[in-house]
Amino acid sequence: MTQQPDQITERARPSFEPMTLDQVFPHSIDIEQALIGRVISDPTTLDAAAAIVEASDFFSVKHQLIWTVLTELKATDITPDDRTIADAFKTKPEAERVEDLYIYELMTFAGPARQVEVYAELIKRAAIRRAGMTAAQDAMRAFQSPDNTLHEAIDAAYTALRKATARNIKSKSISFARSIQNAYAASEQALTRKAIPPDYQSGIAEFDDLLSMKQFRKGKFYIVAGRPSMGKTDVLLHLAKRFSRQGKRVKLFELEMEESEVSARLASAEMRTPVDNIELGNLSDHEWEEYTRLVANADKYMLDIDDEPHQTMQSIETVCRAEQPDVILIDYLQLIDVKIEKGSNRERAVSEISRWAKTFARQMQAVLIMGCQLNRDLEKRQDKRPILADLRESGSLEQDADVVIGIYRDDQYNPSSAEPNTMEWILLKNRGGAKGFAKVYYNAACHVFGRLGSNLPRNLHYEG
Repeated sequence: MTQQPDQITERARPSFEPMTLDQVFPHSIDIEQALIGRVISDPTTLDAAAAIVEASDFFSVKHQLIWTVLTELKATDITPDDRTIADAFKTKPEAERVEDLYIYELMTFAGPARQVEVYAELIKRAAIRRAGMTAAQDAMRAFQSPDNTLHEAIDAAYTALRKATARNIKSKSISFARSIQNAYAASEQALTRKAIPPDYQSGIAEFDDLLSMKQFRKGKFYIVAGRPSMGKTDVLLHLAKRFSRQGKRVKLFELEMEESEVSARLASAEMRTPVDNIELGNLSDHEWEEYTRLVANADKYMLDIDDEPHQTMQSIETVCRAEQPDVILIDYLQLIDVKIEKGSNRERAVSEISRWAKTFARQMQAVLIMGCQLNRDLEKRQDKRPILADLRESGSLEQDADVVIGIYRDDQYNPSSAEPNTMEWILLKNRGGAKGFAKVYYNAACHVFGRLGSNLPRNLHYEG
């Protein structure tokens, strides 16, 4: 029976024994010899092992040199056996040679062929542990240095550890033939699920119908963009409330407000009561009853709020990888801390966030939605509705985002607007979906959204 990597444990050493470097760093010479011995004896096992382990993963320098020669021979279509390996070493500099006797000796240590992948996996895991230990030392130096701020030290530690353990992420390469089969199967499943409502809808049917697959999608990066006081935060809170109430794990990074303010706004939207009244406790008996019920049922909302104002890309990623939320909302993008070189502008920082967000959404396979503040240049236009070009001074957001939702309220600019309490959700970019917009009922005092009927703004259909 094949022994799995997780079933193999390391023998603990008594803590009082003096430890050499060989003992401190995780490794197993026996396993390295068993793997290389098997590959030399049976070259057909090399491909399986080489797909897992690299020369630098071996602890022994001799084994690193031998593995390098093995893979070099394989690349030149020469069968790597004991003779071809010995001949190959004769062409190497003296410092990079391994004696013939040791190569022959390795064959006597060969493990069973069925264990090749297990050996390779164990060697790789030990290498990652060693790299992690080195990264931990780098992290310790970063925290010890008085030249680093706390956030700089945290970022340095995170970067070192992430780099050290990056090889633990397996390649997701797939052939087109396999990919198209998966797509076909997904289409068949979608056909049978038509009667089931999508999981990630805003509740505004006119808007959801425009989105790809009529919903927000996992692995995609969404931006809600608008000028200050236009209602970006309320859009994010509406989505957070709706998704969390449907049983989705939602993580909200609120960089602008405290969690108590967020909760007050959510309560305001649920109770249809102005947030000022809630914060001041100026509520009727009926409203107090509603508020009490909301508190009693709060555990039905799978929403977690993080109001730490000094968030970095690394700190957000660390939290999310630990908690694995279905939906990640960040309010808002420009408030994320980014360390930039002297002389660099804010556009470069936003570009870094943008590229990270695109990759992060895919890696997490979560719905990632960020608020984004547009610059004041649009105020100079007669029509102040946002356009995609308004993002061009915000780094590479225009290219990286899958969907950009621009929000606009006419009553913010025109006190006598014919459409009060109305917000436009404008799809400035909609990869895989149609362009267009939806007019949405919005009560700014109560932070609540709903659908508008054909006769604006009377026919209100709330589907929060």
